[in-house]
Formats: sequence, structure tokens, C-alpha cells
Amino acid sequence: MAGTADPKKPRLDPRLAERLARKKAQLDRYHPLPSDTVRRLHEDLRVFLTYHSNAIEGNTLSLRETQMVIDYGLTIGGHPLREYLEATNHAAAYSYMASLVESRAALTRETILELHRLVMERIIEAAGQFRTVPVFIRGANMTPPPAGRVEALMREWVAWIGGNGRVRRLLLNLC
Repeated sequence: MAGTADPKKPRLDPRLAERLARKKAQLDRYHPLPSDTVRRLHEDLRVFLTYHSNAIEGNTLSLRETQMVIDYGLTIGGHPLREYLEATNHAAAYSYMASLVESRAALTRETILELHRLVMERIIEAAGQFRTVPVFIRGANMTPPPAGRVEALMREWVAWIGGNGRVRRLLLNLC
């Protein structure tokens, strides 16, 4: 049937898309931002995103401690080495992602795996590879797809992103 959306394909909620478009238009009125403002925003965002993303995963570094690790390479007493690596790795992945946006590079399987490698380097052996084991999200009703389907699902998602200009531009604006 023509015009019927495939329920298995990812889609962006129209209300969210409209809200994001409005916010982007509001932000665009301030362009171009001075380069020192852009640099400072990226520095702050790198720390904030690193802190919040790692906190979701159970990292106990505070926002200030995360900043100290990222900006000065300090290790913080009372925290395991893994938490220090999570912070430095995530910050490096953010910088890589920002460079991809700056160069307007396409989102590909390789860029996703490189981001994974950067985030998980020296933390897990399979950094930069699709998972091969089942995973579960504690406290959630959602079960991630079986390991054997991850690569195909990621390929489908990348193809969808590549063919959906609005979503692609939204993703680029996240940086």
C-alpha cells in the first residue's frame, strides 16, 4: 500500500522534528557565532556530554572531576582507572565526532566503529567491533537485539540516515 510507513523502520516523531526545527531556526538567527564562542561551547559540551554519558553508565566522577581529568589529565583519588579511561576516551570520541561534523563526513559503518573504538579503547577487548554477546539493560523493559542482528540493524540505520536529509542534518547539529 503506497504511503504506508514500515513499522520496522526508524522514524522521527513529527512533533519532535518540528520542535527541533524551530529551535534550530532560533539558533540560526545568532549565526555566525564568534570563533572563540564556538571553541568555548565545544569545550563545555565535551565535558558535559562526557560527564552525563558516563554517569548513565555508572561512572562516579563528578562533573568537576570529569573536567579535571579531561582538561588536565589528572587522575582522581578513590576512583578506579576505568572511570578515568571512560572520561578520556569519551572526550577523544567527542573531538573525533566534532572533526567529522566540521569536514561534513558521511556517517558510515566505519565511523561508527571508530567512535566505538575510541570510547571503549583500553576498557574492553572488542573496542571498535560489533558485539558478539547478548546484553541486557538492568531495570529496563527493552531488550537489545541479539548480537547476530546488530551489524545488519546498524547497516539499515546508516542507510536510513543517509537517505533522510532532515535526520542527517539534525544529527550533524548535535555537535
